[in-house]
Amino acid sequence: MLDEIRGRLQRIIDTAPAGELQAVQTTLDELRGQLHQVAAILPRGSTLVVWQPGASQPKEIHGKARP
Repeated sequence: MLDEIRGRLQRIIDTAPAGELQAVQTTLDELRGQLHQVAAILPRGSTLVVWQPGASQPKEIHGKARP
């Protein structure tokens, strides 16, 4: 899941006008932090399944927290 998000954001970065690149990088950093925060609070062995509008498959975030 993270690899897919990284790939999508990298495509945005590659095509963004130079003036917007910093804003895109900030958004990328914020998204990475949020995904890691969600995984950190989910119990290990659990999975959060998220459907995004228009997506053909859900995103899965796997828990990393120890009970």
